[in-house]
Amino acid sequence: NIVACEGKERVERHELFSKWKSRFMMAGFRQCSLSNYVNSVIKSLLKCYSEFYTLVEKDGAMLLGWKDRDLVSASAWH
Repeated sequence: NIVACEGKERVERHELFSKWKSRFMMAGFRQCSLSNYVNSVIKSLLKCYSEFYTLVEKDGAMLLGWKDRDLVSASAWH
């Protein structure tokens, strides 16, 4: 349901990364750096599927997108 039309078909809303980040920090977790190597490998793999996929590191998270629209984020905490 990440990519969906608005209206009756949309059954859930995803929260922004910034909200999850503040929750983790309030719970005492600290954000870890992401691997530049892993990011580069994922970018090269995505190019094999389509040029429209994007992978951007922002605010300590990796954002996977499609045509300039962020779809899902990944981050590491301890």
